Amino acid sequence: VATITSSGINASTNKIATVTHNLATKDIVVRLYYVNGEGAYSEIYANVDVTTSNVCKITFSANLTDNVRVVVMGANNASSITPTYS
Repeated sequence: VATITSSGINASTNKIATVTHNLATKDIVVRLYYVNGEGAYSEIYANVDVTTSNVCKITFSANLTDNVRVVVMGANNASSITPTYS
């Protein structure tokens, strides 16, 4: 888990945040959540580029109005699952 600050992504030339993790795999899942002032989290979307087995770059299309919580999860050891339908 990391936090991207709204002050870090606020200029027209600064739209990329680089996140370094220690999962040692490119097989990751990245989720992004606005950290709203009252403890509420709203999921947001941005372009995620997994550049190495320990680094991903997140590109935003607009300035951030709140800090963003970044959750990076390794998916390389995930169990196989089968959906069911009803």
